[in-house]
Amino acid sequence: MIIALKLDNNVKKSGLNSIYFNVSHGKSGQISQVRKRVYPNLEVSIKQFDLKNFRAKSSHSNYQIINNRIDELKALQSVSQTKFDAGQYNTEQVLLHLKGEADIESVDSYIETFIRNQKAKKTTYTDYKYTLSAFKKHLGWGKGRTVTFNEFTNYSLLVNFKNNALESGVRETSVNSYFKKIKAISYDAYDNQVIFERPYFNKRLSIKGARRKDIITLDKDKFKEAINKTKSIYEIQALCFYLLMFTTRGMYFADLVKFKSKKLRNDTDDDEYDDNLSKFCQDGYDYIIHNRSKNEGRSSDRMIIRIDNNTMNLFMLLKRSVWCTHYDRHEKLGLNEDPLSIFGHDVDDVSTHKMACDVYQKKIKELLEVPFKSARSTFNNYARKLKISEDMRNILLGHVNTNIIKHYDDLSFLEDEVHKLHVEILKEYGVPSLVKLLENQFAKLGLEFINNEDIILEWKDFGKHYSKLISKRSPLLKR
Repeated sequence: MIIALKLDNNVKKSGLNSIYFNVSHGKSGQISQVRKRVYPNLEVSIKQFDLKNFRAKSSHSNYQIINNRIDELKALQSVSQTKFDAGQYNTEQVLLHLKGEADIESVDSYIETFIRNQKAKKTTYTDYKYTLSAFKKHLGWGKGRTVTFNEFTNYSLLVNFKNNALESGVRETSVNSYFKKIKAISYDAYDNQVIFERPYFNKRLSIKGARRKDIITLDKDKFKEAINKTKSIYEIQALCFYLLMFTTRGMYFADLVKFKSKKLRNDTDDDEYDDNLSKFCQDGYDYIIHNRSKNEGRSSDRMIIRIDNNTMNLFMLLKRSVWCTHYDRHEKLGLNEDPLSIFGHDVDDVSTHKMACDVYQKKIKELLEVPFKSARSTFNNYARKLKISEDMRNILLGHVNTNIIKHYDDLSFLEDEVHKLHVEILKEYGVPSLVKLLENQFAKLGLEFINNEDIILEWKDFGKHYSKLISKRSPLLKR
């Protein structure tokens, strides 16, 4: 392939001549031969142009701007030639590169191909797709309309998008989140050489001082009141999930789904973890070593969560009851015999995860008037009440990389301190009494099997047997 910058001999109506790329490939007369011209929208006066050096003369108006643009075109020419010679570009990609266009037709197709196939988390694909949908919606475009990267990064369109979204009642923080994802998609496309100029986003697009919606924490007395008001097994399960999120130091629903017994350690050696983590787990207690779902792929922070009897009881209450309420979908939801695996489905399977989570999220909002994620802020709030330092709260919540232990001369001191503070918070919230109340509430519904340690049935038989009983009980036990 030969790529050359040339000047068109034909004079346009403006009295100027166009600069173009001449692209030729293959032998003359062959079907595969390519002879194309690509016009980068640059015109000059031939009388004031040095063809030999291919530069605008100083007598040409705006000669410096023209020559800077020519330098950019030569760089584009060089990259295209190099990538073709290296086999990284085919002929069509070369032409698109010279045009400054993407080799993916639209943002829509990029998300459906690159993002969907290459991103580790399906939730990323879903978030990006939702952002694109919002972009179209607030510009008054139909769902079927495709969006080019030029439109996606156009300042004027982005301003209109912002203004329209705000007028429609979208929160400022949500608008900023949209812009964050628009940037991420565009930079990702640039990194993958789908678009050929790094996008520029004016800082004025983001809304400064945007206030996040306050997350209301939950008083322990209100939680106790909610337990007494429960009328169905699903309401009790919802409260169990909330309290389990609290006792595991602010986990989200997606984290609970990823808990597995293989993460449970007590006085064992495991080469999977480094020495620092191993030193936390040499005292005979049960620990879960976990990477928060929210930070997966972005952070190496690992939490070391000691599991006490009350927390384990919550696991068992949920494990046994979920086997009964969800037995008809046990394969879809990945129900298994692992005592720490309440649900065993793939969290990145968005539809399945929503099916598992949404029913409980709805009930927890009805019962407590707060979402599940408030369990995390509630845990932090009770830590503040106990005047626990910010550094220790960060460790408890998993904000800080566990390498912070290197700052301590005595690792056992930090281990004991984290555990002690964790216990204090659970005590302050009255977790032991709340777990007991939840157990009693299951019993009130006639579900005495929930807390029966003598059950020796196979998990599948257990679930199948009691799911039939639940379906025949009072309507209050039905969804």
